[in-house]
Order: sequence, then C-alpha cells, then structure tokens
Amino acid sequence: MKSIDTLLWFEVLKFQQTQLEQIESMLEKRALPSFSLVFSGIDGIGKKAGAVYFAMAANCDQVINETNSKPCTHCRSCKKIIAGTHPDIVIIKPDNGLIKISVIREIGKILMYKQNEARVRVIIICDAHKMNKEAANALLKMLEEPPSGTSFILTVTETVDLVPTIVSRCLNIRFYPVPFKYLIKILIEKCEIPLERAELIASFARGNLEKAVFMSDNNWIDLRCSLINELDMLLNSSVAEKLIFSEKLSKKNFSEYLKIIKIYLRDLVIVKYHKNLLVFDDLKDKIDLLSKTKDTDSLISSIYTIDMILQKADKNFNKRLMLDALILKKQLYI
Repeated sequence: MKSIDTLLWFEVLKFQQTQLEQIESMLEKRALPSFSLVFSGIDGIGKKAGAVYFAMAANCDQVINETNSKPCTHCRSCKKIIAGTHPDIVIIKPDNGLIKISVIREIGKILMYKQNEARVRVIIICDAHKMNKEAANALLKMLEEPPSGTSFILTVTETVDLVPTIVSRCLNIRFYPVPFKYLIKILIEKCEIPLERAELIASFARGNLEKAVFMSDNNWIDLRCSLINELDMLLNSSVAEKLIFSEKLSKKNFSEYLKIIKIYLRDLVIVKYHKNLLVFDDLKDKIDLLSKTKDTDSLISSIYTIDMILQKADKNFNKRLMLDALILKKQLYI
C-alpha cells in the first residue's frame, strides 16, 4: 500500500466530525463564505482530504439538487474530483519544499476566467506555509478580493507559520490527530502487518496516518533497529567508518533517519525521569542502561542540532557536507 486511497481518507474524516459539520453548515445554507479557509493541524490527518471533501460537496449534483450537504462520491462531478481531473478544482503542492510566486501567478491567470463547469471553483494550496514571501504577498491580494464563485483552502501545520494578514482573511478549522486505535486498525487491515508491529508504528506516528502507512511500507521497524545499532557503535568507529555512516544518512530517507535518531536521543533523556513515557518502549531496557552513561546536556545539544538540520531538510543544501562536519565533531550522536 504505497499511498492512501482517497475514499479511505474520507473514512478517516469521521474523526473530524465538528470540522465537517462546519463545512456542511456552509453548504446547507447555500451561502458559501466570501472568505477563504485554513485547515490546520499536524501532517497526515486528512486536511487535504477535508479540502477535497469541501470541493466535492460544493459541486456534487446530489447536493446541489437536494437539501443534503454530503457529497455522494459517485456523480460525474464527484468522480472527476476524486480522480483529480476536474478542471475547476486546483490543487497546489510545494515543489522542492517551496511554493514560488510563479505558481501563485498561474492561479491568478486561472481566476481571470469563469469556471468551466463547477458551481464553486476551489483552489487548494497544500502546505501553504511553504510559500516564499513573494508568493504569500501575491496570494494575499487574491484573498482581499476573492473572485465570485471561488473558494481558497490553505492547509498548514500551524497558522502562526502563515503571514498574519492571510490568516486574518481566513476561517481557521483545526483538524485533530487520527486516534491511536484507528491507526492500528488501518495498519493491520490495509497494510497487513501483525498487531505488535502495528502498535509500535502507531505509537511513533502520533496520529499521523500518512506517516504510519509510510513506515509500514518502508519496513521502518527493521530500519530503526539497524540505524540505532550503527549509532551505538559510531563513537568507537574509525573516521572512515563515520564518513560512510554520514554518506548513508545523506541519501535515501534522510529526514526519516534523523527523526529516528532524534526520538532515540529524546528517550535517552526521558528515561532518566519517567520510564513510562518512552516512544521506543520496546527498547526500554537498552535505553535505560545506556542513558546511565550519557550526559543529559550533551544529549539535548544533539537533539537541538538535529532540529536545526530538519528545518533545512526541504531546502537545497549540502546534506553530506553538514553531516560530515557534525559527526566528526561528535555533535550528532551519543
């Protein structure tokens, strides 16, 4: 299961009932907001699916012709939106971790013309906080005077990451993490993994369904164990071995490797104070024993270093060069 089916995402939206009721209330009154929407919350919880749901409900033949406000999913309009072929439903995603002004200008060109067939044209901007300054300013002008029959939906992690003037022109709808038990259910039924592995992955995913599925598909548990074993041996390794480890980290799954290391270091700190709050609970005995030999300040310093690198992970920078320097300075491991 390399991706999450659109209809499964709609099933996940049942955990966002209050949010859906807000959307449906707008549609039931047949009075769509003259302002735009921001769907905020952690990644992988259905914010994009919520935006697609809005687009479907706003244009579903059944909704338009009846008092019902839920999309049917099988009319011509719904099918085209699910397939991603509807000409009036535009979905924008970051390219190399950034949404540039050229993309926002293309939206402006689209808005110059009347929609082709939709009752409501919907512009969905995923990870809108990744717009550069110029793109954000260009979008702000569109939000100040939104064209008739057009709604904007921006998805973000936190509204504080957006330009305040954009937030002030939008209604924020907060989405919640997917429940732990439901993540386990999906991992067992859809990803076909045993309960014990499902529970471990779900505990690390922290309500992020997309992350949980990614971890299942990429054999994450074995990858984690292998990485931690390498990390434990790194301190006594030769310079050549350390540089080989750096090269490995800088390639495939770069961010995922660093997040695993960060959680491991975090658990080494937490276990000193509360053994029942570990993320890698299955490694409790190993972590407890190792933490007694490690300095808390050094561990925290390494965690901050990883945070610094992760903030740049989506940007164009020399990952290998930075990792080489940090590993040789003993700033990235225990």
